Amino acid sequence: MRWHGTSPSEGNSVSGSASGSVTERWVGSLRAYLGILRAQLRTVSHFRANLLAWVLYSPLQLGVVYLLWAIVYRSTDDVGGFGFDDMILYYLLVHLLRRIFGPLLWINVEVWQEINEGKLDIYLARPIRFGPFVFCRSLAAPLLEIALGVPFFLVFLVLLGLPIQKDPALWVAFLASAAAGYALLFLVQFLIGLLTFWMERIFGIRDIVFSVFMLFSGQLIPISVLPTWATRVSAFLPFEGIYYIPAKIFALPEAGPEVALLLLQQVVWIALLWALAAAVWTRGVRRYASQGG
Repeated sequence: MRWHGTSPSEGNSVSGSASGSVTERWVGSLRAYLGILRAQLRTVSHFRANLLAWVLYSPLQLGVVYLLWAIVYRSTDDVGGFGFDDMILYYLLVHLLRRIFGPLLWINVEVWQEINEGKLDIYLARPIRFGPFVFCRSLAAPLLEIALGVPFFLVFLVLLGLPIQKDPALWVAFLASAAAGYALLFLVQFLIGLLTFWMERIFGIRDIVFSVFMLFSGQLIPISVLPTWATRVSAFLPFEGIYYIPAKIFALPEAGPEVALLLLQQVVWIALLWALAAAVWTRGVRRYASQGG
């Protein structure tokens, strides 16, 4: 038994081996998740339908929004701190993000099916984590929407005569904020799906959350336009970090302390929801295992 008698060189060798094995596991996991994304990209077959949606549906929706706000701004120059061009730019950005984030609204259904049909055993037996697996799988359709949507977004900017953001720092902040908004929406939908561990059907709760989400995410109307009581309620919810904050950052004249605070708000909510999801998953898996899957 040479438990306590390991030489320094042997100790370094063991330490190096352990460090190497950890690195290898991380690299292996990363390759596995990227493989999941590549496989899912190959299964995305609705390119033509998405293109038609951008060509036909987007101009119609944005045209209606443009006309409605043109009527509102006949009697005022400012609504909730937004000028007319700022408001139209806001809705254009939200439209782009809605198209990109749209597939995430099905995450709760996918998780519900995996748990309710007893398919979770397949993932528990693999050297990957279910949450990151579902997240990587969710990226395929949004990547397609980005490829289609960004060119149309730029075309709409020009056609509507909207100001194009020229501050590189704000572009970086906007992209980071949009990524954070994606993570927030994923975590909300994933948490709803995890409720399947305790209830057979989650769709009633999902619909209630969606109704609140529609109002307080900035999808229907900017948060600053809402009544004072609603803006106060919104401050205690994670939803405005999904659409409102990214669009607001892009519309700012320059990067400053406000941008940092808005990004920090998103990061805090991501951390809280991630911790909550981890806790719910841990308890839920125990319940799932005790019931035999």
